[in-house]
Amino acid sequence: MSVDGVRMKVLDASLELFSQRGFDGTSMDDIAKACGMKAPNLYKYFKGKQEILESMHILADGTYRIHMSMQPDSIVWINNAHQLKEFSLHQLRYTMRNTTVRRLRKVCTIEQFRNEHFKKEMTRHQFDNILKLHQPIFQNLMDMGMIPKMDVTQLSIMYFSPISLLLQICDREPERDEEILGRIEEYIDFFISRIFIPKKEGEKP
Repeated sequence: MSVDGVRMKVLDASLELFSQRGFDGTSMDDIAKACGMKAPNLYKYFKGKQEILESMHILADGTYRIHMSMQPDSIVWINNAHQLKEFSLHQLRYTMRNTTVRRLRKVCTIEQFRNEHFKKEMTRHQFDNILKLHQPIFQNLMDMGMIPKMDVTQLSIMYFSPISLLLQICDREPERDEEILGRIEEYIDFFISRIFIPKKEGEKP
């Protein structure tokens, strides 16, 4: 197996162990054993758990940003209620069904109260990034006259907070994924019905 192949194997095994035992509860020996190697050989690929963690975040974050349309130089153009709903459901299906993203979110949940790195990552992923994504979306919809003028930050929080709360249920009870996805879709429909300005009779969609 190539060096990159071994490193990927180590990252995958580490993430699984971190999601089960926590970061501090997992040793380099545990990781080596899960990879079918001895601990000294593991240090040929990573200096320690912290480097494994950093490499894991770089890899997962890049993939996550691409699929979630969170690239620094990308702009998400949403022009109507239907596009908003489809965009949101696409994001949710990805974050709910991608094993790496789910395990990484679980690790952050476990470690956020005892590890400074995970605390910051949890805030960044659950609030900062999502807010930055939605603010320009709703500002554009306001500028187009699709929704009333209001505080775009508060509107963004109002939209994604219930969705984030429901997503946490999926992490705790994955067998309820489809039920929760249905509830989220109902919430999006409710939000749209209350926020978007109804079209006038005869107006083109």
